[in-house]
Amino acid sequence: MHTASIELAVMDPTLRNRIVASVAALLAVVLAWQLASGNPVWAILCGAILVIISLEWIGWVRQEAALLGLVLVGYIIGNRGFAQLSPFGNAPIFFGEIGLAFGLFMTLVRGAMQRRLPWRNDWLNRAVLLWIVVGSIRIWHDFRTFGAPALRDFATIYYAVYFFIAQAANEHEGSRRWLRGCMVFSTTALPLVSLLYTLFPDFFLTKLTFRGVPLIYQKNDLVASFLFAGAFFLMSLPRQTLWVRFSTLFSLGSGLAWLSRAAMVALLAVTGVWSWARQWRPLRQLALTAGVGLIGILAHAAVQHESFTETPAYAIYEHLVSIADVSGTRSYKNTESADSGDNNRFRLVWWKTVVDDTFRENPWLGLGFGRDLAEDFVVNYGLWGDESFNVRSPHSLVFTMLGRLGLAGLLALGVLTAALLGAFLHVAVVAARERRVTRRPSLIALGWLSAAWVVFISSWFGVVLEGPMGAVVFWVTLGIANDERRSPTEIEAEAENDVRKIEETESFVKLVR
Repeated sequence: MHTASIELAVMDPTLRNRIVASVAALLAVVLAWQLASGNPVWAILCGAILVIISLEWIGWVRQEAALLGLVLVGYIIGNRGFAQLSPFGNAPIFFGEIGLAFGLFMTLVRGAMQRRLPWRNDWLNRAVLLWIVVGSIRIWHDFRTFGAPALRDFATIYYAVYFFIAQAANEHEGSRRWLRGCMVFSTTALPLVSLLYTLFPDFFLTKLTFRGVPLIYQKNDLVASFLFAGAFFLMSLPRQTLWVRFSTLFSLGSGLAWLSRAAMVALLAVTGVWSWARQWRPLRQLALTAGVGLIGILAHAAVQHESFTETPAYAIYEHLVSIADVSGTRSYKNTESADSGDNNRFRLVWWKTVVDDTFRENPWLGLGFGRDLAEDFVVNYGLWGDESFNVRSPHSLVFTMLGRLGLAGLLALGVLTAALLGAFLHVAVVAARERRVTRRPSLIALGWLSAAWVVFISSWFGVVLEGPMGAVVFWVTLGIANDERRSPTEIEAEAENDVRKIEETESFVKLVR
């Protein structure tokens, strides 16, 4: 029986070519009909799939890695606009879900061929797996109760699968170069795109569209986080060219100009870890950016006879100070900072409401996916009847997990945070040790982890990991970072193990035959 199965699996080349030719001819007719009907989407998709397959066929990049890189560029540059695009018309099937499904399928297939699971035996892999397991405890019950909204909220959990896909894809040398190149492209292009988006918003929102959906529609706090994340990644590159250094300074300056307090906290925290590891590049770049920016702002204020309290520099200062204004009672002079106190009170009231509702109804497993966590908040904060307010998540991953999954969710988040911190500090220590030996230690793993940490810290104070714009970027960069931090000894041992498994499989097939 086994022999027959193996013989049937080896198809006659002539028959195989005829089947492929027949399918290709049928597909060509269908695509021609679609193009004639004015619908080029399927032709574009098929062309993209053929290109991706060809890239792997010639040994450049794996298919899932190629798609991961494109999705990474799309979310970093296109942001909310790219997240709303669907290649299937009005069907709610977006690129985040397409990349997840295809990437998971290819990762499992490759894992089956190599007889290995797509995960590593380390604390970060265990923490991500725990995140998914705990997060899935009540999804079936919530889906039966709330329907489609439960699946939408569940994205906070299931996007974590991207971690395992990216981690496995980055093992391949060509795929590693591709993913790094996509990150370099997106992080160097984002500062310019964000500047143009600020200067010409109508063009991006009304002209640069596909089926009425803007290709680039940027969300303030996410753009600031991506700019800072990109700056750390660029600083970790082994070749610090003039263009890379300029893009780093441009990213830092642009990120500060977006006035996102969550991103500023992340910037300071990650800069502190680099400094602790005796890597002074972020501190120097930040000081240079602040110095040049301050001189320019003061010169502009002097020419325009503008008060210093109305300059962008003072707005940045007041936004930083407002972080400690927990009660929101401080008065602010800059018009850009005027609502900082109200914003703090807004968050405090919402967070307190989520805590009260969760501990009153279900403290252990939370209120569930699909439940509107703003239902009681809009009453408590006086927003009842305000149709412009349509946010469902309480602007903090901590309180989102508490509201959705109760204390079990906080446990999963705590374990994930501890594992992330452990990996970050480990990479920083390795970089510090290498610096004692060589003046140019390898910082690429630290750069990927820093990018992930900036997004992660931003999620504590904003709506970041609840949607694909921030979640996909975070989990992909984290998966790549975890692969990059492997030692050469570990890589060599895994390669030898894979070769041994392949030899065992070939020996078994020969024995069966």
